[in-house]
Amino acid sequence: MMLLFNLGLFLLVSAALQLLSRWVLRRWPSVQASPRYFVTLALLSLLVFVPWPDLQQPLLIPAHLLQDTQWQLAQWQATPQHPQLRHPAAPFDLLTLLAYALLACSGWRLARVAMGYWRLRHLVQGATPMQPPLADWPAQVSLKQFAQAQSAFACGLLRPTVMIPAYVSELTGAQQQLVLRHELVHLQRGDAWTLLAWQLLTALAWFNPWLPRWQQAWQHAAELQVDRTVCAQLQSDLNAVCSTEPAQPLINPALLYAQTLLWCLKRNQASAPSTTMAWSTGQQQYQERLTQLFQPSAPLTRAGRALLLGGVGVISLVIAAGCSQLQQPSGDIAWSSPVALGTPVSSPFGEVLALRDHKPHMGIDLAGAAGAPIYATARGTVLLSDASSLNPNYGNAVLLDHGQGYQTLYAHLERSAVRAGDTVTAGQIIGWIGQTGKATGPHLHFEWLHHGVQQDPTALLQQPPQS
Repeated sequence: MMLLFNLGLFLLVSAALQLLSRWVLRRWPSVQASPRYFVTLALLSLLVFVPWPDLQQPLLIPAHLLQDTQWQLAQWQATPQHPQLRHPAAPFDLLTLLAYALLACSGWRLARVAMGYWRLRHLVQGATPMQPPLADWPAQVSLKQFAQAQSAFACGLLRPTVMIPAYVSELTGAQQQLVLRHELVHLQRGDAWTLLAWQLLTALAWFNPWLPRWQQAWQHAAELQVDRTVCAQLQSDLNAVCSTEPAQPLINPALLYAQTLLWCLKRNQASAPSTTMAWSTGQQQYQERLTQLFQPSAPLTRAGRALLLGGVGVISLVIAAGCSQLQQPSGDIAWSSPVALGTPVSSPFGEVLALRDHKPHMGIDLAGAAGAPIYATARGTVLLSDASSLNPNYGNAVLLDHGQGYQTLYAHLERSAVRAGDTVTAGQIIGWIGQTGKATGPHLHFEWLHHGVQQDPTALLQQPPQS
């Protein structure tokens, strides 16, 4: 249920970010050439899956757990049966089946991505190795030629390779160098890794229609930035040549680059199958790239950058604050026993013994075997997991917060399996029975608290640990 809720919230936040992005792009058109902007949109939409803490109700440790006694008469308001106890939900229902169907579709999409990379590997292996025509070509980068009439591309996450189509050989030497430098800049920027992350994200969240749009916008923005970088490199090289050989004819870098783009567009086959790492650049994208070469958008002013960054920060805080509340469990909590059913109770709740100075026992002692597993009684957050935060009598202890004012304490553990800050699910093993602290034998001291007041947890022992 929580997974489906988060997925719905994911779609809602993505839709809101898409609407906001339209306004941003109209207000600052130059942002369209910023790949980081579209990566930021994706990261903001993923904030809904972060396990945010409750910002309104701070997670506190009850004061009496830090004192020398386990009992305060003013706080003793035990109830034999808590009204929020209920039987665990059925393991399968329509929502569960829907969640599994979504995961199955995501797995199928991931398999398609893997198959695309498998085909790409065979394409790279069957390509013809070439001798790089650039003197400063990196030694770790391979250059290969393939027969398909499509755009050149850079691939290889661990073994970087530049793949160029056969028609590149028909270009002039200067144009060939532009094509190769273009792909080298992609490798230097790490665009292959980012593209893989986009493909995995869009495969997992295939039901989100805005992620593919952001991916395409990121690819287009990356191309615009690479175009600018290559033109700047060409201009720098020309300036160096002109400074040593003034008689050299003047060359317009943008014009030469535009001619190269147009030639590649002319030779690309519209029906050519695209590879996994190839950039899907259509005629409209080519036109925008040519426009940016000769009429680049004005960059953001300092005030514009500050306003945009500030807006991103505010949006992040709003999403975090909203998710921290929406993700809090609501309604009934499905409680279950912290130990296996049938574990004997050695000291019930409210028992008065001289060992405790004739004060009622504010928890339940369960005489399980040493090393027997201890389970979380419900979903929650680990507030502490050590032997030093509480009174030494507790020994190794784990304190969970379940929201809605409920907490559970597990004491005298042999060792714990969780750390402070972890999020645990119902039925998860959080430790093992021991006799640390003030204990006469192996057992679990278990307390069930509501707003810091111990409740009688006897009824919890009737519910088997959730799996």
